[in-house]
Amino acid sequence: TKYFESQKGALLGIRNTSWLSEIKDYWYRVYDDASVAIQTIDASNASKVAYYQAQMSNARSFIDRLDNVTA
Repeated sequence: TKYFESQKGALLGIRNTSWLSEIKDYWYRVYDDASVAIQTIDASNASKVAYYQAQMSNARSFIDRLDNVTA
């Protein structure tokens, strides 16, 4: 609980700054880049598919967390 509250306080502290927007934009780019890459690889290359799926999942989770904490 202490860890979450500490994170929440830090995020709320930058909620109205360009920093939060920059952080979210970075993770949107990670998601978009992985989304494009996954469409161009050989579907039989399971490790690459899993890699890009993981990137997309991590980015989406991070963005969702930021949105939920700063809402």
